[in-house]
Amino acid sequence: MNNNQLSIDKQNEFAMKANMILEIENTLLIFIDDPKNSLDQKQNDYKVQFLFNAKELEKYAKALNPYQENEKVRAFFEKYTIIKERIDETLKRIKNKKLEKEVKKLKDKIEIQAQELEIKKMIGELTEQYGIEEKDLKILNVGKKQKSKLAIIIELLIIFTSTVLILFGLSGIIPWSKEKNIVNIIFFALYFSGCEILSRIVLTFGFKKLIIQTFGLIMIFPSLIAIVISAIFPIFVEINSIFLLIITTILTVLIRKFMLSYVSEKLVKNKFKK
Repeated sequence: MNNNQLSIDKQNEFAMKANMILEIENTLLIFIDDPKNSLDQKQNDYKVQFLFNAKELEKYAKALNPYQENEKVRAFFEKYTIIKERIDETLKRIKNKKLEKEVKKLKDKIEIQAQELEIKKMIGELTEQYGIEEKDLKILNVGKKQKSKLAIIIELLIIFTSTVLILFGLSGIIPWSKEKNIVNIIFFALYFSGCEILSRIVLTFGFKKLIIQTFGLIMIFPSLIAIVISAIFPIFVEINSIFLLIITTILTVLIRKFMLSYVSEKLVKNKFKK
């Protein structure tokens, strides 16, 4: 939520949504605080929803704070101020790591639902623009498990290692650098991989909607960004030719992509054979 120059309509929309969440939060407070419900199996779900709503209310309060001259916004803050102390006290009492994990799962679920709505909207636009009937379109849903920390670390190590080996190998064929020190070339390869991975992280977390709209094609940009940065700001090595450096890094990315795709395909085939 961006609180910079919100239009009147946006202020009213935020205030309406915030008031709805506030009403739900008030109901959840009554249920959570009632000792009769302490053994209810659904109470954990109510606590998770309560924690999630509390975070959403904070976001709306922060976004609407500069616009308290708006009557609807002011009305929200009057209610929010009364209940906020009770919300904070309840949060301190029930908050724990297990509930935080459940809140994250709920947030992820809501984000997936929002993405599905975005896809449906895109399908509607396609059918209208190209005269295609929705029944003629096929949608493939691919279930993807969330990667563990260990899996992410292993994936990063594979990217780093493959990039270093390929770039180092190409350096013996393409004279892009005057550098003779193997260690410096390895550090440059790590620098290139770091730029690529950081760019990928920024795109993944900051532009999810754009990734969906471009069907993932935008994810080619991290490699391009890394190539440009390493060409403009080469460190650890002395460059012999910018043009040859760009050729070398492009070949590195393409060879690595081919190798990883080949290995992944083999692993999938072996899995199905079993």
